[in-house]
Amino acid sequence: MSLRRAFVPAAVVLVGMVAAIAQDAACPLTIEWQRQADMPKAVGGVAFGMLGDAIIVAGGTTWIDETQKLWLPDAFAHDAATDQWKPIPAMPRPAGYPCAVSFRDALYVFGGQTAKEVNAAETMKLHKTGGTFQWEPFVPLPEKLANMQPALVDSTAFLVAGDAGEGTPAPNNHVWKIDLAAGTPEWKRCAPLPGPNRTGVATAACGGKVYAFGGDVVSACCYNPASDRWDPLPDLPFPVYWAWAVSWQDRYIILPGGFVSKQNWGPATSGLHMDANGFVSDVLVSDTATGRYSFSNPLPKGIIDYGIARVDKRIFLAGGEDRGKHREFWFLTGVLSMRK
Repeated sequence: MSLRRAFVPAAVVLVGMVAAIAQDAACPLTIEWQRQADMPKAVGGVAFGMLGDAIIVAGGTTWIDETQKLWLPDAFAHDAATDQWKPIPAMPRPAGYPCAVSFRDALYVFGGQTAKEVNAAETMKLHKTGGTFQWEPFVPLPEKLANMQPALVDSTAFLVAGDAGEGTPAPNNHVWKIDLAAGTPEWKRCAPLPGPNRTGVATAACGGKVYAFGGDVVSACCYNPASDRWDPLPDLPFPVYWAWAVSWQDRYIILPGGFVSKQNWGPATSGLHMDANGFVSDVLVSDTATGRYSFSNPLPKGIIDYGIARVDKRIFLAGGEDRGKHREFWFLTGVLSMRK
């Protein structure tokens, strides 16, 4: 049975689909969601980020007729001027559930799975020279990882939690960092993420710190690189799981969608826009200055394991899983503004 709440639309934007519904009155942010050109493939668990003026989608997983799961090396670039996708050179190997950060003139892709329960330690760097995209190897991870989440503070990339090793998934609380601007970059271990070992943690850099939310729990915390210490934050209003995050104005952190495991359904989730399987379309906003949470304009439907990035006042969200054994083609933009 769905736990979807009753609501009355306050504003509707049609760009090929319903894209905005009334937000929480307490939320300081408004997001106008619009659908852009669909991706060439329906994918989830991708490497996603900016390279110059282009959005890059690489790797991920997909399903054929809900019977065959594929781990992909394919890569595509989106041209904002034409709203079109084009193929670029594939990665040297498949990479499902990696993570990525954009820094200077490159997109760095870390780890991921090459096949079911086969994690990788290899990392890759995508750059563009003379109009040509090219992949090259980068410093390998200190362990085989997938499903970890990244945050970039200045020139340092942080990877948080995820699945380690191979075989049966083994969630962990490891935190690694690497200075991408160093002459000889190397991985260093940070203080572990507090709480249980887990995956599906939403992370974002904000105000020079790393924020981590959920992972099938309501806890949230903040990492200070200067002291190598995690500090607790107010609990989430519901146990966020498999939602990713971006920050804005060095204050707000935005977590679209996510999933709620059935054992966590109850009073705390009864007010969510959530389908019968637990996929959430609400967009949670954390105000790091006050510690308060609120809800901005929801997505058109529940989604997890998507690619997400922000450039100026625009969020980019691509692909993801909207139900078991199914992936999405969609590519959304969300225009951010302060509530009037």
